[in-house]
Amino acid sequence: MNPPSQLDEPGRLREIVALCCATGVPPEKISGQFKSLLPEEEVDWYGFTRAALPEGVLPLVYHHLLELRETAVPTELLAAFEGFYNSNRQRNSALIQQLIKIMDFLKTHGIRAIPYKGPMLAAAAYGNADLRQVSDDVDILVHCRDFERAKDLLLLQGFQQWMELEYKSHLRQPVDNLEIDLHRSIIPRWYGFSLDFDEIWARRSHLVLSGTSLPCFSLEDFVIALCLDLAKDAAQRNVVRLIKLCDIAQLLKAERGMDWNRLLNRARSTGTIGPLFFGIRTLTPLFGVSLPETSLGNKEADLALAALDGKKSRNILDASLHKITDSIPAAIRHSMYEALLIASLHDRAGAKIRTVLRPCLVPTIVDLQWVSLPRYLYYIYYILRPIRLAIKYFPYYYQTLNRERG
Repeated sequence: MNPPSQLDEPGRLREIVALCCATGVPPEKISGQFKSLLPEEEVDWYGFTRAALPEGVLPLVYHHLLELRETAVPTELLAAFEGFYNSNRQRNSALIQQLIKIMDFLKTHGIRAIPYKGPMLAAAAYGNADLRQVSDDVDILVHCRDFERAKDLLLLQGFQQWMELEYKSHLRQPVDNLEIDLHRSIIPRWYGFSLDFDEIWARRSHLVLSGTSLPCFSLEDFVIALCLDLAKDAAQRNVVRLIKLCDIAQLLKAERGMDWNRLLNRARSTGTIGPLFFGIRTLTPLFGVSLPETSLGNKEADLALAALDGKKSRNILDASLHKITDSIPAAIRHSMYEALLIASLHDRAGAKIRTVLRPCLVPTIVDLQWVSLPRYLYYIYYILRPIRLAIKYFPYYYQTLNRERG
């Protein structure tokens, strides 16, 4: 039997990794907590590395370990981290050059495009693009009316479409091994949250990467966009990597000049107060980030406490949805988890109900493949979709309901 101190080794190693990323906490406090997490026996530093790598934070961990100057960290581990850091820097530099070429190409064809995440996010949040572990792709947002044309132009440039979603296309260029997530919106549009492209473009700032000025989200739009993406991951039950929390925390650091009232006003005007609170609530345990109480209205404070409480995030049954969801079998609630979580982030009953109904009514590619209709009869798909879903799921849910009652 393993010693008690080693039973939770994976969890403890991830906790140490997370602590190394908590840049909003004073270094002396981090150092004290760091030492308290280290057992008398040797730490599994190989396991520590395996815990940090998939979280996307290895360059950041290396940077902070150097700042902490912890003698407990083996010098050979720091040397290995340094090698990864330098390799990451080279990959990041190559990705920036590829991004610049794509942006110039789209601009030449009159397409307004704004890159986000990847190198742009690294430079905006950390002030040093090398501190963020390079991802495999770049995310570029274009106006919805330019989306198909931008995609066609990239396909003519040798890109291949690897995956198509309602709100983005994943393109891959085998020659340069470059992958692009081309977005028409930041998250699925049926969520009911959106940042208008023209407003984002009007509010944009610029960042200089490798001597080239590129359009960039404003600070407020960056935070809201990342919180929306975090809510999407939670709703789709994706693993939320530490790097996503670090990104938001870095953007909210005081030295970035965040104007909380301006951020809240922007969230109010775009109807994204719920996702913003959700994101900041997620950050609080690790980074100690919280909205100033003086900036909150009573209604928004109630929303943050009632709808976004971490203990209730698994239930997703906001008060205004209880009458609808109480009569739904657990199996159906399970399959509607994404819609119900997103509905809980809306502060209006109408928006909540629309969010729950959209997945049941709005046609998808599967419906179009199920029955082939001419374009002028497209409206019939809105009738066919609930019929198709009923045929597909009713037998299963009927059996499940009987088991629950039985």
